[in-house]
Amino acid sequence: MDTKTAGDLMLPLDAYAIIGSDRTLKEALQALSKAQLGLTYDRHQHRAILVLDAVSAVVGKLTH
Repeated sequence: MDTKTAGDLMLPLDAYAIIGSDRTLKEALQALSKAQLGLTYDRHQHRAILVLDAVSAVVGKLTH
């Protein structure tokens, strides 16, 4: 039996919808919609937006 790893199943950070912490909720939802357009049939829709600070560090996550 094949053993899958977390890396086999994860969505890479560069594939996530991202938004700056100073952006509006409307802008966050627009980023999420845009990210979903780029998905192929074998991937689930994004349900989270990574929130970045001024130096592009992940500081949180908004979930849908």
